[in-house]
Amino acid sequence: MQVPSANLIGEENRGWYVAMTTLDFERSGISGTVSLQQDVLDLVGFAKEAGKWEQWGARLADLYVGAEVGRMMSIQIASLQERGEVPNHEASVVKLFSSELGQNFANQRVLMFGLSVILREGSNGHEIHDGRYAVNYMGVIPSTIAGGSSEVQRNIIATRGLGLPRG
Repeated sequence: MQVPSANLIGEENRGWYVAMTTLDFERSGISGTVSLQQDVLDLVGFAKEAGKWEQWGARLADLYVGAEVGRMMSIQIASLQERGEVPNHEASVVKLFSSELGQNFANQRVLMFGLSVILREGSNGHEIHDGRYAVNYMGVIPSTIAGGSSEVQRNIIATRGLGLPRG
């Protein structure tokens, strides 16, 4: 199929690099880390109200620290983008960290609330937070795959970030 030259994005025969650069921008992830941080703060409020602070405090503190680290890494990516630089392995670090933190967070919620956390809306009032946690729980595994799996991100970090050979 011929593409008119007026519709060409980037250099001819370098479409793969254009696609990969687009993914580097997609992986910056500041919205995900800020969302995780807000979710932790919501759980802190719930823990205080439910008298679970003693039981859950250390877990929530660890999750909050993780979300803050992710947010700071995302701000670094935004700074690179603002300077006109293309985030590369840096975006992969944020993507890997954030998606795996999200998985850890979802698993911690199951430990805190029990299996009722995976009930969707319409579960006769047994769902938690209108089933939002269930929807989140079902999305955390795909988040480690979409935009490049965690294994792909590790390879990018190893080769582009650390200069290790492919192999």
